[in-house]
Amino acid sequence: MKYICLLLACFLSLILWSCEDCGVRGEPMAYVSIISNTQTPFRLDTVFALRSSRPFFLRTTAGSASANFYAPLDLNADSTQYVLLINGQRGILTVRYRREFTYRSETCGYVVELRDPKLPKNASFTLGDAYYVAYMQNSFTRSILSQGSETGINLSIRL
Repeated sequence: MKYICLLLACFLSLILWSCEDCGVRGEPMAYVSIISNTQTPFRLDTVFALRSSRPFFLRTTAGSASANFYAPLDLNADSTQYVLLINGQRGILTVRYRREFTYRSETCGYVVELRDPKLPKNASFTLGDAYYVAYMQNSFTRSILSQGSETGINLSIRL
């Protein structure tokens, strides 16, 4: 019994060691953080993506001086637009990026990275100021046991 367990442990470790981690764990997302410039509570009524290949709809009701949410990014274009209803007012949030498709390996195939498009304004919001945009890249590793970061965009908005 002892030898069977040892043999099974060796077999599983070889399988896990030989698996290649492609870095991608899911579709790229935007992490959006909204804060009130005056610390006045606001209500984020609805968020939805315009012209996105992946439908997305978020409805909240609580009033707060800040709000955070994840939203899908459109990989068919170099920008994604979201409609945000804040305190009954409609605002358009536009996030810009440059898609870069890279061939990683035969196992992984092509993976996408979102890069800084090097534009004067990488994000805009009609009801406030998109003051912080950061592009997160996959960290490519060879082992399935290692933790890679996700491709996505961090975005902060001030009302």
